[in-house]
Amino acid sequence: MKAESLENDINHGAERETPAIKTKSVMQYVNPKQYERILVRRAARKKLKIIMEEYKQFQHKFNREFNNKSYLHESRHNHAMKRARGPGGRFLTAKEISQLQEANEKKENS
Repeated sequence: MKAESLENDINHGAERETPAIKTKSVMQYVNPKQYERILVRRAARKKLKIIMEEYKQFQHKFNREFNNKSYLHESRHNHAMKRARGPGGRFLTAKEISQLQEANEKKENS
C-alpha cells in the first residue's frame, strides 16, 4: 500500500510542472508550496497598496480641509517669530548674533 502511494506521488510530481518565478533575467524554480505563498503574498501586498493609497488621499484631503494652520503651537510660533534670522532665513546662533552686533557698533562708531 505504501509503495503504491509513493509511486503515485512520484508520478503525480512528474506530471505537474515546477512553478517558476521570472526575475529580471533568469527564471528561478521554486517549491510549489512556496509558489502558492508567493502568489498569496503578492495579492495581499497589492491589496494593502490600494488601501494605503486611499488612506493617503483621505488624509491629505482631511488635513487640507480641517487643519489650515501651518503650525501646531502658538507659543512656539511666537518665539520663532522673535528670533533673529540670517540672510538665508535660518536662525542665528548666539555667536553669530554677537558678531553682527559688534559689526553694527563698529559701523556706527566710524
